[in-house]
Amino acid sequence: PGDPQAPPRRSRQAFKKLKLINACLLTLIIMRSGITSLLAATLFGIAEGTASQVFTTWVIYMHTELEREHPLPDAEMLNSTRPSGFAKMGAEDVSMIIDCTEFVVEVGDEPFLQSCFGALS
Repeated sequence: PGDPQAPPRRSRQAFKKLKLINACLLTLIIMRSGITSLLAATLFGIAEGTASQVFTTWVIYMHTELEREHPLPDAEMLNSTRPSGFAKMGAEDVSMIIDCTEFVVEVGDEPFLQSCFGALS
């Protein structure tokens, strides 16, 4: 009984367990460093599926909010202001660049996590 489209109860509880600021940080860390959902889930003590859900939810939210506050310019403006180097890199269709702020992340003593973050620095 209930909505068949609704996520399983366990998943919703895990999602709620993650504080809002940590959900945002998880998303920014994945975007900035390119770590996998599995590693992000391990760092934040949640299931991999939950980490993936959090990331997807926040990316959609950020897109919606950024588009509302900073609407994309029209194609003519984009083409006239896009750096010429973008075409050389095969990125002629880029319409927006988001620069994620860097965060200091304490890794702790676990060798696995140190090796993962050591490779990123």
